Amino acid sequence: MNKTLLFAGAMAGTMALASCDSSGGAGFGAWDADRNEIIDNNEFDQAFTTSSHFGDWNEDNNSFISKEEFYEGYAKMMDRDNNGAISNTEWDQAVNSYFTGYEYQPDNEYSDWDGDSDGNLSTQEVRSSLSKTDYFDEWDKDGNGELSEKEFAKGVFTTWDTDGDGFIQAEEYTNWYDTGQ
Repeated sequence: MNKTLLFAGAMAGTMALASCDSSGGAGFGAWDADRNEIIDNNEFDQAFTTSSHFGDWNEDNNSFISKEEFYEGYAKMMDRDNNGAISNTEWDQAVNSYFTGYEYQPDNEYSDWDGDSDGNLSTQEVRSSLSKTDYFDEWDKDGNGELSEKEFAKGVFTTWDTDGDGFIQAEEYTNWYDTGQ
């Protein structure tokens, strides 16, 4: 069965925000500073930049996330059981949960990404396949080949704003936090 993938950054968004409640109790209410049941861009930026989420992806602790770090983080995200390989089941979960929204729309099947045809995707195979896309470039708004914390936060915000209204409602937050979708 052919799967159409629409890369919106949901994987990155999920990893960046999914640990909010589990790492210090910063749930929806902590991000919704004015307590109006929505998180706007300003609230999100404030909460995001005071969290450790950017640092979780920025492996070399400089001021940006490189393409390599972004794709590595993405591959790790797909590997839900953390065994170093993405199974067909994990692939299906990622396709069904995380790929919505942006312009990039490859028609690929799991086997197209499985370069060595061993039945599992390595993080290298995911990185290699993603590097052939414009996925990273859609987040890199200034085009300098690096994601600043602000660009990364914007990508995550856009991902979690599943209805595209410019706000993250409690239900959107809860859906992503609880289920990754």
